[in-house]
Amino acid sequence: MSTLSHHYPSLLLPLLLLLKSFTTPMSSSSTQAFIFGRCSQAKFTPGSAYESTVNYLLASIVKAAMFSSYNNLTVPHSSQDTPICGLFQCRGDLAAADCSRCVGQAVSQLGTICPYYTGGALQLDGCFVKYDDSKFLGMEDKTLVVEKCGPTTALTSDVLTRRDAVLSYLETSDGVYKTFRTTSSGDLQGMAQCVGDLSAPQCQDCLSNAIGRLREECGPAQWGRVYLAKCCARYSEGGDYSSEENGKRKNKNGDEFQNTQVIIVGVIAIVAVVALLIIFISFLAKLCKSKEVVIHVENKQETQVENKQETQVEIKQETHVENKYPLVIFLVRLIPWFAEDPVPCDIPAGFHAAASDLIAEPHQNVLQKHTYFFDRNQDGVVYP
Repeated sequence: MSTLSHHYPSLLLPLLLLLKSFTTPMSSSSTQAFIFGRCSQAKFTPGSAYESTVNYLLASIVKAAMFSSYNNLTVPHSSQDTPICGLFQCRGDLAAADCSRCVGQAVSQLGTICPYYTGGALQLDGCFVKYDDSKFLGMEDKTLVVEKCGPTTALTSDVLTRRDAVLSYLETSDGVYKTFRTTSSGDLQGMAQCVGDLSAPQCQDCLSNAIGRLREECGPAQWGRVYLAKCCARYSEGGDYSSEENGKRKNKNGDEFQNTQVIIVGVIAIVAVVALLIIFISFLAKLCKSKEVVIHVENKQETQVENKQETQVEIKQETHVENKYPLVIFLVRLIPWFAEDPVPCDIPAGFHAAASDLIAEPHQNVLQKHTYFFDRNQDGVVYP
């Protein structure tokens, strides 16, 4: 038994399960078929230290399943004297990779079936996971959990004889402690297993009880299986014992759970996509608004520059025309004077302009220079 110190954050479990989701094939495997799930009566408060401890324990179980097919773990809990214990066990004939995937799937489903429960147990076709704050390690438990029998058919005496031989072999101990037992006779195959925390006598007693129930309840059925709290036994005719429920013999509870899980995953995915779209659209709106302001400012500045450039061009063009055709410009600008028919004024007698008065200012344009020339007394009246 391993005792763990709780010093990792509770996010470790979701991260490990997320990693498992990427490494687990999407297709349903017979080793991950749902058998049963059980929850304790007591619950803990969400977000409490107890939840963090449970998450750490389950994460440690997932991690330990990468290296072994069975282990039990204990995590001390600060708020109570009793530690939280957990264990996992894979079917004895599973490869290491299949065992690791099965335990990861079992922990994931256990969190869905028993949310905020102080204890829970889940059995898949290929593995078993259990945790609780009550003492259960090393204690025998022969509580009947699942008992299922296949269709009853007119089995021949030869088939019944071979079936009984298979069950007898699974029930008989050869003196060597084995938690996993398997045998076959022709197309009849059988398997029995007890949880690894039981002693040899406890394991043998539990298996004898389960196999006795198979004989009594299933009789001449083509297949049968019995799961007690700490052991299981089953047999099947015409195929491997691990695939007897595949296709035509699927467990109804397993199907309902898998359908529920698919619906939950689908809803979460839709909500996540909608949230991402809202964030993306909001980001685009802010980006476009900022660009619009920048473009408006740039356009305003460009317009001012263009207007300034146009004004400069017009001034340059006007200056160029005035310098090249001063007489024409002067005559054109005199047209309003003739159109208004101004009243002529007599030139005062003895009026003579000084030479300095006839010199225009250097900053004046052509029209101002001509006006300055003909308006010699600077009274606003131009004399021809």
